[in-house]
Amino acid sequence: MNDFRSIRLDNFSASIAACEEGSNLTPTSEEETFESFARERLRSIYRHLNTPDGSPHFNAILEQMLGAFPSVIDDLLRSEGLEVVRTKVSEKISRDGWLAIADEIGLPPEHPANYDWRFTPETTRNIADYVSKHLENSPDKTICCLGSPTIAIELVQRGWQGKIVLLDINTPLVEMIDSYARNQKADFSSQTYDVQDILPDHLENIADVVIMDPPWYLDYYRAFLARATTILSKKGGQILCPIFPELSRHGARKDILALQKELVVMGCQENELAMIARFLMPGFEEKILQRQGIATPPVDWRMAEMRALKFDAHRAKNQATKFNLEPQCWARYGDRNTAVVFRGNLGEFIGHQPSRLESFLSISRHDRRDRDILWWDSNHQCLVVTNKT
Repeated sequence: MNDFRSIRLDNFSASIAACEEGSNLTPTSEEETFESFARERLRSIYRHLNTPDGSPHFNAILEQMLGAFPSVIDDLLRSEGLEVVRTKVSEKISRDGWLAIADEIGLPPEHPANYDWRFTPETTRNIADYVSKHLENSPDKTICCLGSPTIAIELVQRGWQGKIVLLDINTPLVEMIDSYARNQKADFSSQTYDVQDILPDHLENIADVVIMDPPWYLDYYRAFLARATTILSKKGGQILCPIFPELSRHGARKDILALQKELVVMGCQENELAMIARFLMPGFEEKILQRQGIATPPVDWRMAEMRALKFDAHRAKNQATKFNLEPQCWARYGDRNTAVVFRGNLGEFIGHQPSRLESFLSISRHDRRDRDILWWDSNHQCLVVTNKT
């Protein structure tokens, strides 16, 4: 039997080739394109996994669906009349690696307002191993963790000899990790930093490697890359970052294509697959699935290609630009009944119970302004959006 994961984990260049076919899609056809591509892939995976011995497990399909959210897959399965096994797989999270340190120092839990999906301990180890193979572990080498705090914990935990710089928007998280690093006598510095803001002069040209983990939207990738290329040393260096899968949201395929083209313009010399990164499912996401009656998938179901991007001294830099990312709200996913939306710049949420639910297959931060929308909060974990009428 062929390993369908090889299809699930198409390399970046192959994904770009696939995106080229849809590069002229109009905005009005985006929803149809997303659904048709997801439906076609689901049918193919189901044919491959279905055997005379029984129907495939929901999680086996989820593994191959290019980042499609479980509720989207569930909706497609039901509309296609396809039977799957839905029993929850018993699993226990191993509280090792950075998770053990998080427990020790009381690291704040994930929150949607911070775009907070964290690497698994195994992935942080793999990333640190990769860096160690490509960068000498010596006091004159610097690694910058841009929006990737768990990597900073991993590097401190394993005794990285060079300097570690953590830049993240979450102040309590930054302060806790900074305190832990200093107790470990690491050569460590940190700063609360929002990539929308112009990069401070003292952070320019300081790092040999930048490990970044942006929210999975093109405007955020532009901002993170602009900062990362400026943080790299004058002679150049390497940027490690995950690339969101094609079905992770509406418009992802087109954004992948646009990102690839922009990397070339920025002066990216090499673009290689370093590894497959896995992310832990945060608590607020598990609550969303439970509310929709979907059996909780594996805690590490979300995956992305971790790309190693190499830039030299002639790369384009954009440190003087201030980005306006408008994080007021965005849709994490949507199905026929609900759309889950997070509002990133509010200290407290408006609490309303929706009178009815309306389908939003796709809603952007910009589109939301034209809709009269209610917000509903469950212990500050997640929000559901609906029209008042």
